Amino acid sequence: LRRGAKLASAQWPEGRYGVILIDPPWRPAEGLLDPTREIENQYPTMTVDELMAYQPRIDELADEDCVLLMWVTAQKLSEAIEILNTWGFAVKSGAVWIKDSIGMGYWFRARHELLILSTRGDPMTPLESNRMDSVLEAPRRGHSEKPHELYDLIERMFPVVPKVEVFARAQRAGWGHVTNEPVLRQA
Repeated sequence: LRRGAKLASAQWPEGRYGVILIDPPWRPAEGLLDPTREIENQYPTMTVDELMAYQPRIDELADEDCVLLMWVTAQKLSEAIEILNTWGFAVKSGAVWIKDSIGMGYWFRARHELLILSTRGDPMTPLESNRMDSVLEAPRRGHSEKPHELYDLIERMFPVVPKVEVFARAQRAGWGHVTNEPVLRQA
């Protein structure tokens, strides 16, 4: 894997989706991480400019009325909002994943990740009975692997809306997916 690797065009899913889940491969600030723990050892990362350049690809995926959920760590929050604005999405809400163990960090050692919910157009809000708690407590699993419980919650919130995951780490039945990982595992 190499720094700044792109997703291959052949891998891009076809069709329009009302829900897009994305876990961008954020490039960390230079010199802040122990080189033995470099993210590039796991998957290729991307700069903010490279992520912004995905606007045409996101446009291809996004239905007219679309919800986009983006994973972000605290130090990348302002960049995430800038990217979402560039892609034409407005931030509406957010949630936090509380992990069962502490991880790396620049100022604080992180035990949480943020999930920004943004919209384009006028998607329907979930029924009140299907709205998830803004705090999800779930165990940490593999490197950058997100909680399995979240997918169930998204499916409950948006039961009949087509869903796609960008920068997926696993294949999930019923979802479109695209990845920059060498191999996708089955969820």
